[in-house]
Amino acid sequence: MDRLFIDVKSLAQIIKEFLRALGQKHTYNIFKNWYCLFGIMWGIPIPIVTIGIDFYSSRIPVTLSHIIKIMLANPLHFFFFLHPIFFGIVFGAMGTVRYNKQQKIEELDRVLIRCTFSSFCILYFLVLFLGPWERSGITNSKK
Repeated sequence: MDRLFIDVKSLAQIIKEFLRALGQKHTYNIFKNWYCLFGIMWGIPIPIVTIGIDFYSSRIPVTLSHIIKIMLANPLHFFFFLHPIFFGIVFGAMGTVRYNKQQKIEELDRVLIRCTFSSFCILYFLVLFLGPWERSGITNSKK
């Protein structure tokens, strides 16, 4: 219940990452970014259903000429036909954000592995992790 407020700083960071992903090539590559392909597939039913509802309500047979007539009669269908592209872009950007975070994690893993055998890094981690305990009063009682 204490998380009822919106964390504006986190929201701003999420929006910044998403907008940054829109400028990367990985977002739009359906061969490397499966999220993009998933978004396109997820968006395909929208124009089909909207045209189908129009056909069902007007009780006319489904033909190419009738599809064109319906689209010209109601230009809002052009917007619905763009949904697979919109969904592909949005899902692709989410996939790129995930890809970037995964790359960061892998880089930190490589640094940690390199750091594991370095005495300086071991000393650094000891100071980093033991420092708060020393300040909190948890110390060696034999001093």
